[in-house]
Amino acid sequence: MLGRETRDTTYLLYGVIAVSLINIVLDYSIADRATKYTDHASLISLKDSFAPVYAIFLFTSFAIVARWIYLAAKTNRDAGIEGLNYSPVSSVAWFFVPVMNLWKPYFAVKEQYLARLKCDSFPSMNSKTTFHLWWFAFLGSNLLANIAGRAMLPRYSETYSSGEILVTYSLFSIAADIAQILSCLALIKIMRQFTAGQE
Repeated sequence: MLGRETRDTTYLLYGVIAVSLINIVLDYSIADRATKYTDHASLISLKDSFAPVYAIFLFTSFAIVARWIYLAAKTNRDAGIEGLNYSPVSSVAWFFVPVMNLWKPYFAVKEQYLARLKCDSFPSMNSKTTFHLWWFAFLGSNLLANIAGRAMLPRYSETYSSGEILVTYSLFSIAADIAQILSCLALIKIMRQFTAGQE
């Protein structure tokens, strides 16, 4: 039940972790060199050349994880589990509703997880911590990535040195990638437990 889908989604998430690690190394190098050199064109070019690869992994992972969440909810429905507040479609759809996507997807996935494990609440503090890590790291990653993007907006302004902007951008980008890695690892654990039907 969901074995192949969980395996494939896990592999993709490991791919996201790998490109996130590469991105961290690039950002660290940029932050380090930005304070020592005045010509930053090569640094920005290096980062920009890796951006498409990073984006492909990221957006593909969103689609594949959404598919897995849909199939997980469908598995519960097909098993005849009643009283669920979130359908397979709504379990995914809440990710795309502004403001509501700050908490509704968490509760949708949590409900499907608990239903699969036949529990009314988290079976242990470990599973509760894993869920909280997944969701808060996911939100944190998106927030930090947004801040990093905004940090690059004034790069053409004369009131900022490009070195300062690159350092600020790199530090927020590194923090976003670390949060993303933590979120991926927690989600992998959640998916495996769901598939096994036990913690």
